[in-house]
Amino acid sequence: MKKLGIFSVALAAMFAVGTLAACGDKTDGGSGTGGLPTPTGPTSNPETDPFVMGIQTPDEVFNPFFSTSMYDSNIISWTQIGMLNTDKSGNISCGDNEMCVVKDYATKYDRNENNGFTNAEYVGVTTYQFAIKNGIKFSDGTPLTIKDVLFNLYVYLDPNYTGSSTIYSTKIMGLEAYRTDNPDANDGSMSTFEKRFTDEAQTRVDRLADYVNDMADSTDSDDLTGTDWTTSTNQEHAAQAQKDYLTVKHEYWKELGTDWNNVTAGMEGYRKQQFTEAWQVFLWMDAGQDFMQKESDGTTYVKNDEGNLVFDKDNTDALNFAADLAQYLEDNEGSGSEEELTKQWALETAFSRYFEYANDDDENPLRQIKSTMSATDFRILVSYSVTADTILTQFAAEAKEAYFDSQAGGRRVKTISGITTFKSDKVVGDSGEKNLGEECDILQIKIRGVDPKAIYNFSFLVAPLNYYSGTFEGKDYIADFNGDVASNPATANTVTEACFGLKVGSTAFMNDVINASNKVGLPKGAGPYMASSVNGTPASSASQFFNLNRVYYERNPYFYTVGKGLNNAKIKYMQYSVVPADQYINNLREGSLDFADPSASQQNINEIQGLASEFIAYDTVQTAGYGYVGINARYVPDINVRRAIMKSLNTSIIFNNYYPSGLAERIYRSMSKANWAYPVGVTEYTAKMGVPDGYETSGVSYTYDGTGREIERLVEAAGYQKVNGVYQKSIPGFSGANGNVDRLDYTFTIAGASTDHPAYTMFLRAKDLLNAHGFSIKVVTSQTALSDLTVGKLAVWAAAWTSTVDPDMYQVYHKDSKATSVNNWGYNYIKKGATNAYKVESSIINQLSDLIDEGRRTDVQDERIGIYADALDLVMELAVEFPTYQRVDLFAYNYNKLDRNTMTAKGDLGAYNGLLARIWEIDYRK
Repeated sequence: MKKLGIFSVALAAMFAVGTLAACGDKTDGGSGTGGLPTPTGPTSNPETDPFVMGIQTPDEVFNPFFSTSMYDSNIISWTQIGMLNTDKSGNISCGDNEMCVVKDYATKYDRNENNGFTNAEYVGVTTYQFAIKNGIKFSDGTPLTIKDVLFNLYVYLDPNYTGSSTIYSTKIMGLEAYRTDNPDANDGSMSTFEKRFTDEAQTRVDRLADYVNDMADSTDSDDLTGTDWTTSTNQEHAAQAQKDYLTVKHEYWKELGTDWNNVTAGMEGYRKQQFTEAWQVFLWMDAGQDFMQKESDGTTYVKNDEGNLVFDKDNTDALNFAADLAQYLEDNEGSGSEEELTKQWALETAFSRYFEYANDDDENPLRQIKSTMSATDFRILVSYSVTADTILTQFAAEAKEAYFDSQAGGRRVKTISGITTFKSDKVVGDSGEKNLGEECDILQIKIRGVDPKAIYNFSFLVAPLNYYSGTFEGKDYIADFNGDVASNPATANTVTEACFGLKVGSTAFMNDVINASNKVGLPKGAGPYMASSVNGTPASSASQFFNLNRVYYERNPYFYTVGKGLNNAKIKYMQYSVVPADQYINNLREGSLDFADPSASQQNINEIQGLASEFIAYDTVQTAGYGYVGINARYVPDINVRRAIMKSLNTSIIFNNYYPSGLAERIYRSMSKANWAYPVGVTEYTAKMGVPDGYETSGVSYTYDGTGREIERLVEAAGYQKVNGVYQKSIPGFSGANGNVDRLDYTFTIAGASTDHPAYTMFLRAKDLLNAHGFSIKVVTSQTALSDLTVGKLAVWAAAWTSTVDPDMYQVYHKDSKATSVNNWGYNYIKKGATNAYKVESSIINQLSDLIDEGRRTDVQDERIGIYADALDLVMELAVEFPTYQRVDLFAYNYNKLDRNTMTAKGDLGAYNGLLARIWEIDYRK
């Protein structure tokens, strides 16, 4: 149920939150044995016996630049180090005793330095100097140098970088000019620049839909028959549309595969609707098949006692599909397992709605376009599906890359002027000089004005250039790296192209080199552990690193080079075992896990306390994060409906049933209470604006409405009317599964494969309430929910954020954020529909983004608290996120095997400094 905030902000946070955060003391705060049986029996051998931790299903994107899910990021974290670290309170730290790249740093603010910026709100210049440690080696023995630092920095700042890092949001001098390749760029240039290519991409999508519409009725011919496509220009467009059609085809096939995984993961919930087979659910959801029972009127759906629609086992179409599947299995007997063949048949069946799958080997688009396909259906596919988001992003990136490539004489701006390097034995800041004791490479970054979040952004990971870069289009970007260009931008801009280990603005370079298939599943870095294989040798492929639901590590033999006060890991081998969260405690008891983070429910705590004879202990800590329910405006376009859904959520269920005895507390704004900026004294939110014009919804509280009367009033005030018992209305400019009709038929998703989740019972009760008042709600679980969120695929879901130390809200809520987080709320659709369907939402996110920017322009904490309080109110106005609880994290471990004294001491434990914060020091009981 966890979602990562920012992966690259201070790697120490990755060792303290999420899967590996633990604090508080339920033993004796030191040895882990106070009041519990004394450890006995044989001890483990740190040279041969692996340390095994539990984790839930990862997405297998084990690339530090592109990882998004918490589980992927935790897996990567042990192999990496960041520029900076954090202490137990979450403050920035560095030095020879810290697991980081920087030996020391200094900052200096000069109010009078001209920053060349027209925005008067950014006064003066803040200069950061970072001294890079000498002698650090990556796990393969390759030195970590200033070139690696610059390579990583320029990847994160590349105009076509699409990962979750938001370093680009920092006002680094010269950054706008570099990202737009325009020497005259200034504040606001990037937004206008990006919109240009998004518009081009949308035009390309629209042209593709028009082409398919015209060609759908044509005969199987290689000739263009549509009269609108006969001009030379339109023939070029037609040729591009044919290629794009194949792109959509292949992306849609991948989307269907993900959907199948979602269905199989959520079958527990679907069986309550009387589904017995995954293919039935899949064809119902992805192929537009109506398999549900209806009343005698033939239109009203039957619902069971739980308020769920009911599968009609006698449905003629369902019976025909079952017969077709049986024949398929018979025809393909011996070519795979029944499970594999069923999946293949289901995917082909859904796929054939838009594409001639039988002609998959024939890549002629004119013979691929189905003459029987509805052009309207295809337009919905390229406007509404996950594939639609994928191709729009891809087309925009291609348009941007084509722009860069078209510049006569190459790029005009080849470096970021505010980023330079030099050698020195000191760093200089407001407090004077700091002597380093040796000459080091200094990374200097200048930003406009003051930005308290900048130092956290500069805590980015430093992955090896020699591994993540390479040869592209005949050029060896590793060999051609010219580190000197960073120290003299004027000289650099006289060369053909400055090289920092990558091709600027190239999506293909990002995909084919940095995120190549042989790297995406096999991380490499300078962290305490390195990727290994089941036999204990270094992993040479992703399948060796993550094999049969187990991740394998071996100690990095060069970790000691990271700092004079550091040693290589005491335990040689470490593993993650993929286990459902509700099985963590059983696995600890059986000895197949040594460390895990089961949910901090009273039931789990009671169970662990009963395992004293099994030597299982636990610690708890207030989480540096919070639980929430998300509502994507892409699928729930009306703000009144989103507010109505929030009023159906009875959060007291979480505290009475799942988190009694103070294990969690109610929160009312979208920020962890562990953060200093959480507004003091806030309670249940009350909407301040009535939207749109004519809705009488101002003054509506988000308080639970158990009667449902207020829920219906909100929905009807928005103009919805019941059709066959379910509210719906047409919304101009909205594009959904039913065209521009929004029918209140939504799926509520629990993030994770288990129903052992704080929000599960709350969702079931909300479903019953809503279904009794004009909605049609389903509740499912999904082990792929976190990856689905990265592409904005869920309508309503329950999950949790892991928060970073600084309260900056840019990544998750700013309109210009490129992080996948904003897909959760449907920002792309809000921005596209700013003048029609999402007029109100667009206005809110503009105001919200302005406040987020304002919060970055001062380092006065009291001022920032007030700014973020207003910004958090706007998040509530937007009605896309409903914060539910601030919990504690529970961490259980086998103290008969692990030496509690080698974990973080009691006095040093904190929300940002967990039990395993210095994992290289963890050892077995002697």
